[in-house]
Amino acid sequence: MSEFNYSFPTVLPGEPAPIVGTVVAGESLIVRKKLESIVNHLIKSNFDIGSLLHTAKSKGYYQEWGFNTFQEYESTLNVKRQKLRYLRRIAEVMEAVGISRETYEPLGTSKLREITSLNVDGVWKNPESGLETPMKEFIVGFVEKGKELELDAIKQHVKTLKGILKGDEISWLNIPVKRTVLEETIRPALELAKKNLGSVGKDEEGISLDASDGRALEIISVEYINDPSNNGL
Repeated sequence: MSEFNYSFPTVLPGEPAPIVGTVVAGESLIVRKKLESIVNHLIKSNFDIGSLLHTAKSKGYYQEWGFNTFQEYESTLNVKRQKLRYLRRIAEVMEAVGISRETYEPLGTSKLREITSLNVDGVWKNPESGLETPMKEFIVGFVEKGKELELDAIKQHVKTLKGILKGDEISWLNIPVKRTVLEETIRPALELAKKNLGSVGKDEEGISLDASDGRALEIISVEYINDPSNNGL
């Protein structure tokens, strides 16, 4: 009880004893307020991180800190790089479309992560009418209607705008293997496949990107299937 800084009322002779239910209700309210305060602080902290990362990258502050690339600086932070990137991306895209933090923050990071995965400079062409609409308009619209839309609905809209057809969605494959097999066989095979595939593009810093493990596994699987010796031919 000391955690909540309680001071129980003094019961004077002749006065009724305090109702236990009232005390429990008071503790319940304190727990709720404390929990929601921490959660709200965490949410704000995530947006603070994104905003500061965007500032550091866009203004080149990381170079003043002694880093050649922003990626080098990111690697020094004790946070998963994927999280750092989508938090920064949220701040970057919202600034590009002119939406203030006070407006977008209430949507939360999950919805905004989906919305800002769209190419802010892109254009969506309606396959039926041929009408082209700047992607910025969709991004702004999603933020305006974000509170009314469920996360799954936003995800589906984003897939449509990206031209992702049914069957092209990302799926995950979880296969347990021995550690030695992973380290001595599977990983080397994936790395060899990625080496043979070569660069598949460049990141925001202009650094070449290797193919993903998924793409490497796809290539290995296709070659195995197409090898006549594996099909008894």
